[in-house]
Amino acid sequence: MARMGARLGLTRYEADEYYRMALSHYQKNNLEEAINNINLALELFPNRAEYYATRGLFRLEDGLPEQAEADFDAALVRNAYDMLANYGKGTIFFQREDYEAALQFFTKAWAALPNRVENALLSNLYVC
Repeated sequence: MARMGARLGLTRYEADEYYRMALSHYQKNNLEEAINNINLALELFPNRAEYYATRGLFRLEDGLPEQAEADFDAALVRNAYDMLANYGKGTIFFQREDYEAALQFFTKAWAALPNRVENALLSNLYVC
């Protein structure tokens, strides 16, 4: 039955539902539930770069930079152009004061989605 559900796309649908719930909890500053829900999404659909990058963001905000970095790396293995994963890695390197490495990841994030507000702010920062 599990294979039939996968063929019909139900596993991905359920994973996306958990992903949406994770984002909802994140918006309400409930990081524990956000992480729990994104973990459930990853159990159902473990190859989605976006889920790893999102969990990385949650973990970074939860003060777990090593775990966040592992999630960003997992996302980048699946999609080297994932904006959030590149932005997250840039943030981690920026916090470590490794500005050259941070710039490389921020540049990749900007290249992926140049119209995002955070990317526009970063491009202005580097011009100064």
